[in-house]
Amino acid sequence: RVHGDNIKHFILVRKPLDVCASWEKIIGKVSIMETGYIDMANCIQYFLEMDMPVIVIESEKLLQYPKETLTRLCSLLDIPFYEEMLSWEDSKLDTPWETFNSTTRSLTSFDDSALKQFKTYSEHARDVAAQIYPIYQFILKYSSTADIGRTPQVSIDAERALVPDPGSPPVPQIHEKNKNLLIWVGDRLWSRNDAKVSVFDSSVQGGDAVWEGIRVYKGSVFKLDRHLDRLYDSAKIMHFQGIPSRDFVKNALFRTVQANGLLDGAHIRLTLTRGLKTSSSMNPKFNTKGCCLIVLAEFKPPATFDNSKGVSLISSSGRRNGPDCLDSKIHHTNLINNILPKIQANNAGAAEALMLDSRGFVSETNSCNVFMLKRGKLLTPFANNCLPGITRDTILTEIDGKEADLSLAEFYAADEVFMCGTVGELTPVIEIDGRVIGMGKGGPTTKQIQEKFRQLVDSGKYSEIIPNKEI
Repeated sequence: RVHGDNIKHFILVRKPLDVCASWEKIIGKVSIMETGYIDMANCIQYFLEMDMPVIVIESEKLLQYPKETLTRLCSLLDIPFYEEMLSWEDSKLDTPWETFNSTTRSLTSFDDSALKQFKTYSEHARDVAAQIYPIYQFILKYSSTADIGRTPQVSIDAERALVPDPGSPPVPQIHEKNKNLLIWVGDRLWSRNDAKVSVFDSSVQGGDAVWEGIRVYKGSVFKLDRHLDRLYDSAKIMHFQGIPSRDFVKNALFRTVQANGLLDGAHIRLTLTRGLKTSSSMNPKFNTKGCCLIVLAEFKPPATFDNSKGVSLISSSGRRNGPDCLDSKIHHTNLINNILPKIQANNAGAAEALMLDSRGFVSETNSCNVFMLKRGKLLTPFANNCLPGITRDTILTEIDGKEADLSLAEFYAADEVFMCGTVGELTPVIEIDGRVIGMGKGGPTTKQIQEKFRQLVDSGKYSEIIPNKEI
């Protein structure tokens, strides 16, 4: 992390599986920390914080398109490009490159011949590569060579390829409407690039925060008070101190939506952290400044999944937290219990992972509540080990459905299955663990419930109109 007037930085990154395979060939089994991807991600964060340029070069581009890649790199570093740079053996510009060529390059997958040695990969290498993949994707967001040649296909081998589910969306790009967002942090609005919390904030120190996902439809916020009730319940359970008033939170939310002109098709991520600590610690006694409010409103229509064709699920090997461990009714931001199953789903090419409770009954997916239909009865799991979602509650109280203990086998044999949540609304499930549900498409009852839910939203019965002035 050395920087100065004459110092330039860039990051050279390789595909995770290539790194893991070459590491195992030379040294032995590799760990996530040893691969260096976390260090690279930390460097990018540091460069951004220091307002330094972020230059990321993909090694495949250097191998496949050396002249174009090196020309680009030299331009970004503001140094001249020489043809000699394309010749490892003859280059006299920098002797360390020659050492690199005679050792590391010949032993790793920087070299075409080395790549041929890695046609098969160990199970350990594939597992580590799969865990690194999200970090690698973050690094690639800052690639300076993405447009050179063809877009690289990031995958683990054919057996474990990260093929997206047909109903699952691709990695999202920043929508045009979201490029210049204003985001509420603390007590005012900040530009997208300046919206930050301190490294001493509790959300950074321990994931110590609570949150809500809220939808905006046609100038109104759907079930705002119900969401705020849950936010304040979670904050009370977590024993937060210095909680902002309900009027303050509403005013911040309305001002954020108005400032961004997001009066329809918007999703609001409302977060309340325990606030700033006086020193690094998990102890709430170190929090002396009160809570920090974050309001992130984005243009994000309810198209998280394909709500017409439906999606496929897998069952997760992990269990959903119960009240004996960490009550899932606390809507907190420490989402590792949800993220690990989502990684499983990603690696399996599924949209979501269906999670069971400690007794073996279905609870929910990693981010959505679930319903199943069997012989005309609409059923959903008891909210013992899941978040009792607001969309779920709307269906139960305004449309149809009963709670029950439901096994994975019962879901396999269901006539229809659908997921529901604030972000994606209602999504048909057409397959679970390879078992086709019903006719393999959204069923008639699911479609009827989708229509009834839309009618309820459009009616404005549970919506609060966004005012034109502060409350």
